[in-house]
Amino acid sequence: MGSRHLNILVPGLSQAMHACQASVRSPVLKKLISRGEKVALPTDSFESLAFTTFDCQQSDVNGLPVAAVSYYGITGQRPAGWCLRVDPAHLEPRLTKLYLVAGKPLAVNEDEANSLIGIIHELYQEHGWRVYALDSDQWYLVVPGDPDVDTTPITRAAGKDVDALLPTGANASLWHAWMNEIQMAFHASPVNTIRDAEARFTINTIWPWGSGALPDSTVRIWDRVWSDEPLTRGLARLSNSTLDSAPKDAAGIIDDLSPGSNLLVLGDSWSVIDRSEPEHARAQLRSLENRWWRPLWNALNARVLDSLTITDFGLGAVTVQDRDARNWPRWMRFLAS
Repeated sequence: MGSRHLNILVPGLSQAMHACQASVRSPVLKKLISRGEKVALPTDSFESLAFTTFDCQQSDVNGLPVAAVSYYGITGQRPAGWCLRVDPAHLEPRLTKLYLVAGKPLAVNEDEANSLIGIIHELYQEHGWRVYALDSDQWYLVVPGDPDVDTTPITRAAGKDVDALLPTGANASLWHAWMNEIQMAFHASPVNTIRDAEARFTINTIWPWGSGALPDSTVRIWDRVWSDEPLTRGLARLSNSTLDSAPKDAAGIIDDLSPGSNLLVLGDSWSVIDRSEPEHARAQLRSLENRWWRPLWNALNARVLDSLTITDFGLGAVTVQDRDARNWPRWMRFLAS
């Protein structure tokens, strides 16, 4: 039987640990980190880490074709043109600045998404725009050609003043005008009238980002990938890896682990933001400890698993060999190595 190796990509793990400090006990995770071999990673976002994990290198982090690859990951179909994310968002005025609120805090439902996307279609039908809400808070715009604009990932922009983060490039002024036009149209929408009356964030803008064309097939790095996250699913499809949904706990991996290199993705890009909130972070760390770290530690100790790597762009990559998990004194583990 061949060696079995598992790499777990956990977006937001380091943020959760930082947010909680010592308020949550994660003894198994601490053992994994303390006994593992650590490697720093030259990435500072989930998106860049995902492309690096699949050895699909891009020179410009802000120019990663996140939208096209994610679209492919969800639908299994290549987008018929150039693809961007145009996610629903809320601009919140604070003194003289505007801050971006996006993702889960908006709690956009399917009916609201469909209604607001209908407004976009009415405005830009002549431009050939077609927006797909593949998730209620993740909208994908497919256009005939390169929009020739540079954008900032929404995960970098959320919670920040947007003045210096708006689109740049040859068509920047055009995109600024379109965003203003959409803001005015959204303001008059019944969707926002109701949300405002209910003291919820209004959806008063879109945030374009992740522009690009779908890359060609990439080298197969992973024999098998478990993920529900769109970007890594798309990268797995491009590299012809065997692709499955993420199981609910480690038992679903341990019982089904094949020899070779295996990748599991737990969470998505929004986890990076969500897990910076202490209350949410504590719940996530407790869940990871019980459902994943403890049973995987036992699998290492029993030599069911040969090695485990935990990866997050803030943490780096920490690799634990099966010998590192056995309950031997440190000097015995050194001799065994």
